[in-house]
Amino acid sequence: MSQASPVIFAYDGSDTAAFAIEQASSQIGADRDAIVACVWRPVDVCFKPVPGRRLRSGVAKEVERAAHETAAAGVALARHHGFRACARTIEAAPTFKGLITLADEWECPLIVLGSRRHTGLFGHRTGSVAGATVSHFPRSVLVIRKPDDVATIPASAVARWGQGEQR
Repeated sequence: MSQASPVIFAYDGSDTAAFAIEQASSQIGADRDAIVACVWRPVDVCFKPVPGRRLRSGVAKEVERAAHETAAAGVALARHHGFRACARTIEAAPTFKGLITLADEWECPLIVLGSRRHTGLFGHRTGSVAGATVSHFPRSVLVIRKPDDVATIPASAVARWGQGEQR
């Protein structure tokens, strides 16, 4: 890695996290250093293990190894999109605290993460890693949402707009 401070990619192995890395290459420029961070904790696994990986979530060493494998998959993706990337894992709960700890340790000016739409009572009670990171990180956070995760405009509103009704 070069002397400039790297950006952090929050990577949990999800399609949303992969999409965030892909989109970041065009939004912030890819020719830069990046740390692909996978936050882990035993029992309540908060990342998606690589395909084919069997995981006993109660065995901390297994969870840690799986987190390293997931982060390595994220590094491959980041490098594919032009970043000079390395992997870091950290045991932390909640997830946002691990991201902020790594960002502070590496003096990162930016955390990039994907966000999924949480719905219903469960979504409101659990909160979001993106929201917590934005609220607690004193520097910049880039939250990227996949197009199919964005609320769609109801067909009735589109029909009214097409008939000249505007608000």
